[in-house]
Amino acid sequence: MQLIRNVRLDALNHQLDTTVRPWLRLHAVEYEQTKMAQLLDTQHQGNAQMIAAQMTAWMRSAASRETSGQCTLSRSASSPPLVKHVFLEAFLDLCFAPTALSLEATPATWALDQQRIQQMQNEIQVLLSASALCALVKGLGQKTGLRIGDSELRQNAHELLDLLRADDVSMDRIIAAVQRMAAGSELAVTRLVPKTLAKDDPVFQAMERQLRKFMLAELDKDEEPGALSRRLEADSQAVAAMLSLFSMAVVHKDVVGLLLRISRLCSFNWQVYSPWYKLP
Repeated sequence: MQLIRNVRLDALNHQLDTTVRPWLRLHAVEYEQTKMAQLLDTQHQGNAQMIAAQMTAWMRSAASRETSGQCTLSRSASSPPLVKHVFLEAFLDLCFAPTALSLEATPATWALDQQRIQQMQNEIQVLLSASALCALVKGLGQKTGLRIGDSELRQNAHELLDLLRADDVSMDRIIAAVQRMAAGSELAVTRLVPKTLAKDDPVFQAMERQLRKFMLAELDKDEEPGALSRRLEADSQAVAAMLSLFSMAVVHKDVVGLLLRISRLCSFNWQVYSPWYKLP
């Protein structure tokens, strides 16, 4: 009987993956496009110029940087069309913003995803903070003669990720955790942890810029989320090596997981709203 149940579950999962989910995605795109068109027509009485201005206002800064050559990443021959490149750059503006995205500041085309974007903002800061703290632990260990291997650093990173994601996280708890990891450097840890996590710390800022550049480079390859997932898994060692260049290999799997979440969200948003996305 158990075998029969398992076979039935496998068959049901296959039907969901091959029939139901694609149907839902297709009709969700059509439904959201219809609702947005109705809303815009009501708000602007069919004025195409006003509609375009509203739908692309959130992309204006990214478009301006692209025009002036100050963008995060120069486009390559394999990059998507300019408007999609700007779209991806503008979405990362939201994700890497220094403050949580409020409902009032959320673009109309992302209104249903405001909380998801907030979660992504928070996860980016968590990954950066855990990586910066692991780099601090490694550096302090080298100064005191304490050898900390890659395996131990990854274990430290997992502990720090859990701590930083907790609702009751505090600076005192972070300092206590890092002091355990860098035994013999307690006084230095107390002084250096707040500095390491400061948003204006040059090292933290450099890591943030490199993480954003890495994410945009991967998104700019314009792959479907499933293809991106398979490639990142197949190239796991190369991805880890790239992240190690800016001390984030210790959170490799978490970075990839977040990148795939961003890819899926951007992919669906582009399917729905790209008819309205024109360069400002």
